[in-house]
Amino acid sequence: MVWSVFLHIYQPPDQRPEILEKIVDESYRPLIAGFLANPRARLTLNINACLTELLVENG
Repeated sequence: MVWSVFLHIYQPPDQRPEILEKIVDESYRPLIAGFLANPRARLTLNINACLTELLVENG
């Protein structure tokens, strides 16, 4: 059996910056750090356009 990891992360386009920061700090950063710490880990990560724009706009 082949196991594949597919993650989809989303935030609505009108997400408040303070909520986005909390989500990034509690979910997205630890998730990415975990995968970076394990170079053999593989996954597909889908980030919608709204979230991409929010991350760019809010640093």
